[in-house]
Amino acid sequence: MKDKGILLGFVNFDRPSPKTNTIEVLVLPDKVKHLKINRFVKIENNFLKNKFYIGRVVEGPFFQPEEVERNSALAQITILHGENFPAPPDYFASYLIELVGVWDNNMLIHSGMRPVPQSKIYSLTLDEINKILDLASGDLFVGNLDGYPDIKVKIDSNKISILPRNVGIFGTVGSGKTNSSQVLIEELVRKGWAVIVLDVEGEYTLMDQPNEMPHEVESLKELNLKPEGIKDFFVAKLSGQEATAEKVSDVTIRIDQIDPEVLVELIEATEPQAAALMSIIYNFKSRRARSNEEAEEGDFITPGKNQSGYSLEQIIKAIDQYDPKELNVGRSSLMPLKRKLIRLRNTGAFDDKAANIIDPYQFMKNGYLMVFDISVTGDYEKNLLTAQILSRIFKAKLNDKKNELPHTMVVIEEAHTFISRDNQKRMYETMRMLKEIARRGRKRWLALAFVSQQPSHIPGEIFELCNTRIIHNIRSARNLEVLKVSSGDISEEIWNTVPTLDVGRALINGPQFRRHSPIVKFRFPLTKRRKNE
Repeated sequence: MKDKGILLGFVNFDRPSPKTNTIEVLVLPDKVKHLKINRFVKIENNFLKNKFYIGRVVEGPFFQPEEVERNSALAQITILHGENFPAPPDYFASYLIELVGVWDNNMLIHSGMRPVPQSKIYSLTLDEINKILDLASGDLFVGNLDGYPDIKVKIDSNKISILPRNVGIFGTVGSGKTNSSQVLIEELVRKGWAVIVLDVEGEYTLMDQPNEMPHEVESLKELNLKPEGIKDFFVAKLSGQEATAEKVSDVTIRIDQIDPEVLVELIEATEPQAAALMSIIYNFKSRRARSNEEAEEGDFITPGKNQSGYSLEQIIKAIDQYDPKELNVGRSSLMPLKRKLIRLRNTGAFDDKAANIIDPYQFMKNGYLMVFDISVTGDYEKNLLTAQILSRIFKAKLNDKKNELPHTMVVIEEAHTFISRDNQKRMYETMRMLKEIARRGRKRWLALAFVSQQPSHIPGEIFELCNTRIIHNIRSARNLEVLKVSSGDISEEIWNTVPTLDVGRALINGPQFRRHSPIVKFRFPLTKRRKNE
């Protein structure tokens, strides 16, 4: 770093109760324009020959008069009667800077020391920032470093330690998390990933069309990007449900393709109801196993035509045929269970022979985007569809011994409605399924992306699955706290900026940016998004 840059100010003596990772700097008024929140600087120190501290502005500017006390009569009168005193007393600005590390021999390392008072603060050139922070070494262009429109931020899709360790996208309503999700989807599809989206608002159903928002198109032009739709794009909805897109195919939930233990959890069956339903299903499974054995011995069952073994309708009928004593439950438990299953059947979403089954091999292809529009779907059907899609994709990946299937990401919108902190104790099997997919799927390039506006409603185990977090504006102390606990290496000063983030800006924390979680201004999507009123 031979070019020292612009001299901005000097390190001050420490404040009362200082923190090891922060310093206060004093700056003259004419240099304030060069220092803003999230700007990076280098700090010269006599103790570190040919080395520099690297810091990030996290608080300020705060202004203080020079010759007089802030609370003095002279200072306050000149402010209070500003129309009579055109020039206030001379003043200076102070900032709080977080120490990111020491730049030593082209490496950013930790240091056991802090800059001494009167150490010089210099600006960093764009080339220096790119070199130090290494923000553009990936292949997925998601946006620019906040405050630096010429510095691109890219996520690396080629390292198994990043996306396959799962992603969490969090933010309040209107903070820009859907935009960020859409940009990530576009970039992954461009790189040949297969992406499956569980769309709870119908916002992704127009991604085969180019973005037409004038101000967004203009912004993309400044980045030399041209709006365009995704070519290999498909939308599906559950049979019996309304459609929000013009071109949409019907899919059906095969009840026999859902783990029975996950099924009883997702329909919120009571313990007696769960026992009855499990007994009925295992009876069907036992009969199917015997039928398959007979078929192998040349019995009357024709190979290829042996059906699933049981459907939702068959389960409902079986409730009337079974003796409650045989199921070890009372009739009072069976009838509420039957009514619940009848309501599911009446949606038309289950075991519809006229609709397509969920076949992962149809959409797990290079550069394919499959959107499941569940914007008008009930919670039970929505959660059962999510469970079936996840299990089917996971099984396909496990069976892919030759690694012929592409890298795959499943985006789960409003993840807190699928599994929440409140019901996690009775969702043991569902959590077990998610953990297994996350653990074993990583080695097979299967990634999950959890999107939520209510991170405090999501079980802590989900945060442990998300090693990369994209955190938009969050004002709720409760939502912020759960993210703080699970993110670890973000300073309190950076967390304090999260409630002030503008729309479209987000803090990215993860293995790729472990030392310096950047605040990123996400680019606008190339594709169209449905705007819900």
